[in-house]
Amino acid sequence: MKNRFSLLSTLFLSLSLLFFVTCNPDDDSDQMTETSVIKGGGLSVNNDSLRIGSLAHIAIKAVKGGKALNTITVQANGVNLVPGTFNLNGVASTANPALLFGGDRDSLLFTYDFARVDTPQTISYVFTIKDEGDRSVSDTVNIIYYGTPASEVGKNLIVYNYSGTKFGGLDLFNVNVVSGNAPEATIRDYGVKDPVSDKTWVMRFVPLNNSEIMNPPANFSYSGLIYKENIQRAFELGSREPGIISSKVLAKGDYFLVKNGNTYFAVYINNASVTANDNNDYFDVSIKR
Repeated sequence: MKNRFSLLSTLFLSLSLLFFVTCNPDDDSDQMTETSVIKGGGLSVNNDSLRIGSLAHIAIKAVKGGKALNTITVQANGVNLVPGTFNLNGVASTANPALLFGGDRDSLLFTYDFARVDTPQTISYVFTIKDEGDRSVSDTVNIIYYGTPASEVGKNLIVYNYSGTKFGGLDLFNVNVVSGNAPEATIRDYGVKDPVSDKTWVMRFVPLNNSEIMNPPANFSYSGLIYKENIQRAFELGSREPGIISSKVLAKGDYFLVKNGNTYFAVYINNASVTANDNNDYFDVSIKR
């Protein structure tokens, strides 16, 4: 009888210990990962508004719960972003999801830079972190991209060969054809190669009064410059002619970009009319601002 009682007591004690171990409140294996979006220092947070053409900088912090962190995935509008199309911690990403190693498995602070967008829209960036138990937590950052509509402020303005007797300059701010020597001229026609020895019309524009001229990048069309930010971005990505400050040689259907102060313009060539030996050559242009 004593042996039976002793056996029952031992069994009861073992079950009690097992219950205590499995239900110990100090056991943190079930704690979930904690994440947060970092604020300040030029970082974007949920529902921030950015101009189109701007970079979104987002920083994510995570601390493991009961199990080590394993992967982090980023999506834009529900789609996994392609590696290489965004930067992670200042360098081009190489994987998405990204496996975590070393100290990042305990806690991480990752900074993301996302590609510029050229049209107004809202993009929902979702950051999902999984631990070794395949449990996941997510943070969402919605970025509202907005743009300021550009206007075609001038159409079919006739700018003559600067070497002739007619007006060869443009006042882009007031959208007027003016003398190429006028103080208000923003740009002017280049003129001929040499007034004496070679009267070939050069077919370029020259910047005046602190203006700068850029040839547009290949992936920007004049018709696609719908927003002021598009014109600015095209200028920033544009190129100059090697060794000179003027535009490239221009023909019908070409355009170029002008910056003066903080204002950006796009000048489109509707037509280029070449005449013989009288310097009455001219450009027919339109202007976006």
